Order: sequence, then C-alpha cells, then structure tokens
Amino acid sequence: MIEYKEHINITARVLNETMLKEAQEQSAALQQAVLRLELEKTNDLHRLILDAAGDGIYGLDTNGLTTFANPSALSMKKCLH
Repeated sequence: MIEYKEHINITARVLNETMLKEAQEQSAALQQAVLRLELEKTNDLHRLILDAAGDGIYGLDTNGLTTFANPSALSMKKCLH
C-alpha cells in the first residue's frame, strides 16, 4: 500500500511540475504578444506624429544612410533634385 501511495505522490508531483512549466511557457508567450502589440501601437503613434509634422524630419543610421523620412522631408528632397 505504501508503494502505491508513493507512486501516486510521485505522479502528482510530476504532473504539477509539467503543468507549472506549461503555464510559465504560456505566460511568457502571452507577455511577448502583449509587448509586440504595445510596440506596434507605439510605432503607429510615432508614424502618425512624423507624418503630421509640417517640418521635414528624417533619421540616419550610424553609416549615414536614411532610415526614415516623413512626407515633408520627401517633398523637400524632390525640390532639391
């Protein structure tokens, strides 16, 4: 009888550990999804601000290459060429 109870206890412990690990993985995946949505929302807001600005705004990377430009900056560039 003791062996049976010990087997039940071990099985329950393994099951609890498995369920805990699955819950932690699901929680991490959910947190990543929330962070992705927040980042998309922030990027959308920044894009709206840049597009609405009347001044030309552009960004450069460390190599001096343009990484973004708002519509005003693009129309200024067209005037230069």
